[in-house]
Amino acid sequence: MYYIEYHLNAGGAEPGELKIRRNVQDALKKVGGTVIFDDNFNKTSTITVKKDNKETWVEVRSYNNMYRIYIVEREIMKQEIVANAEAMEMISLLWVTSQCMVFSSIPGNRILSLNPLLLWPK
Repeated sequence: MYYIEYHLNAGGAEPGELKIRRNVQDALKKVGGTVIFDDNFNKTSTITVKKDNKETWVEVRSYNNMYRIYIVEREIMKQEIVANAEAMEMISLLWVTSQCMVFSSIPGNRILSLNPLLLWPK
């Protein structure tokens, strides 16, 4: 993580903290950014940009005469698990069935007993 801090030159006209945040948001939107969080009370915005297998999180904290931009970059994690429709149906069936029964770890998932937690009175 790193940050950049900008201060208004002495005697310069103050643009206002909202204008500063909107300018940063607009600039990042032009390169594919998405505004995740925008808080007028705390004068903070969070924007993400995903590009070239990297995800960049930018937080801008603005005041009338200065602003600070925090930047965090990370690589987007590669997906290594592949699922198909048949596997998803099996997972759904196992989840629904597991709400009523306890399965063994024996191949074939033989049913051992009813789930006693579901039988417990509320």
